[in-house]
Parts: sequence; C-alpha cells; structure tokens
Amino acid sequence: MDGSKMTFTNWAPGEPNGAESGENGVEMYAKTNYEFGSKAGSWNDIWVDHHKAYICSHPVTPTESGTGPNPLNCPDGWVPYRHFCYKLEGAQESGHKSFDDANGLFL
Repeated sequence: MDGSKMTFTNWAPGEPNGAESGENGVEMYAKTNYEFGSKAGSWNDIWVDHHKAYICSHPVTPTESGTGPNPLNCPDGWVPYRHFCYKLEGAQESGHKSFDDANGLFL
C-alpha cells in the first residue's frame, strides 16, 4: 500500500466480479478448487471487513543486509525473500483480522 500502480495480477476466472457490494479487498486461494476453476495462489475480491489470515512485508534497506542464513537480517519470526521480509499472521482462526485491523499493525 505504497501508492504505486499494480503491475501484476492473478485473478481467478471471473474475478474480480464485485458479486457483493463493497468487495474492495483481495484474498488469495490456498488450494485449487476444480469446481470453480480457481487455482491455488489465484485471487478473489472480497469485502474488507471479512476476517482472514494476513501477510505483512517490509523492504530491506542496504544497511539492514547481512550475510549467513538470514542475509536480510529479518526480525525473528519473519522470512526473507528477495529484498523483503515477510510474516504470516492469523494462521489460526482466532488470529484472523479485517484488512483495516491488520493494516494498522505493521505501519
């Protein structure tokens, strides 16, 4: 959410469809659903108040970079990939959050 234009999309067939008013969020399918033709990793539009697991990321600056098993020096619990650190939160349903609630945690 840095204001830059989206350069990649991976919508499931027929998405985004705005089937319900207010579908301004995005969820990513974890499993392939052959009935609907959606593949794991494809996207669906969803209303932002729906509570789901979420992924946070932050770019790593050159001063944070290091060497060894975690060359990006990501904090504990974060996973390095390319030039970002990622963290999955809410894997258990009790930790699910709405978009606005999750977005406010890592700003």
